[in-house]
Order: sequence, then C-alpha cells, then structure tokens
Amino acid sequence: MIGSLRHRGPDGVGMWQSKCATLSHRRLKILDLTDCTQQPMTNDDRPLVLVYNGELYNYLELKDQLKGKYNFKSSGDTEVLLKCTKSGALIAWKNLMEYMPSRFGMKK
Repeated sequence: MIGSLRHRGPDGVGMWQSKCATLSHRRLKILDLTDCTQQPMTNDDRPLVLVYNGELYNYLELKDQLKGKYNFKSSGDTEVLLKCTKSGALIAWKNLMEYMPSRFGMKK
C-alpha cells in the first residue's frame, strides 16, 4: 500500500506497527529538511505515535509555549503537534484550533 503513495512523498518513507495497527507515511520535506521529523513519529517514552499530513501555521508560537516542558529535537511542526497531544496543554490546543483551516478558509 505504501508503494502506491510514492508520488506523494519522494523524500522518505516510514512505518510503525503494533499488534493492532500499522501506520505508514510518505514524506515530502518542506519545513524541516532533516530526518528528525521522519514519520510515523513516536514520543520519547513511546506511548503516542503520530502520522500527520498538513501544516501548522502557528507551530512556532505553540513551540514557544511548550519549550519549558519539553525538549525539541527538530524544527518541524509535526513534533510540536505530538508534544501538544502529549501535554494536553489546553492553551496550546486552544491556539491550535484557532488556526486550523475550516472549509471557509483560515479561522484567523
């Protein structure tokens, strides 16, 4: 199945598997050109796995809010989303939702 998505992400491929699920991802490098944002991305203690296709327009602001709690290994938005999910940071989630695109365009 992942081979059929080659045209969507020529810069990398990743796969994560458990007893119940398999996640795969094809990567197109845009924000962070290193391998630090390879997906599926797991948290340091590995209870969360994220596959993400999109762009967080306010990820730098969210990252600033989370810097006191977490060390970041990348300069990309995927790790910021993973840390937001891990922290349950209500302020970060509120800010995330304000910037999420809707079918009528950006909310802000």
